Amino acid sequence: MTQGSITTTVVGITDIGLVRSNNEDCLLISDPYTGQYLSDSCQHSYPVEYNRLLIAVSDGMGGAEGGEIASKLTTYMMQSELPRLPRKLSPQSRLSAAIEEANCIVRDERKADGRLH
Repeated sequence: MTQGSITTTVVGITDIGLVRSNNEDCLLISDPYTGQYLSDSCQHSYPVEYNRLLIAVSDGMGGAEGGEIASKLTTYMMQSELPRLPRKLSPQSRLSAAIEEANCIVRDERKADGRLH
């Protein structure tokens, strides 16, 4: 580790559980400033002054195909939206705005795609 940086080791996994035949959950590990996807098992270094790691799990609720689609769309939107938001906003404000945008997109897709009902 170099002076002035933080090294984080992250390992993530979701589980199908006992009820479903497929895993509808989606795990995201990414850099919130660049949108770069980091693998589910990674070591990431970044300068101390930046909060440079986004870890999110989207629960694909419902058991139908829509849960899997909604969870993937949610994490995709968070990953792509965060880098576009103004960096002058606090990390909390940026994350809230990205989540709100993801929710709007999922809601719009639900209206357009019967599988998301």
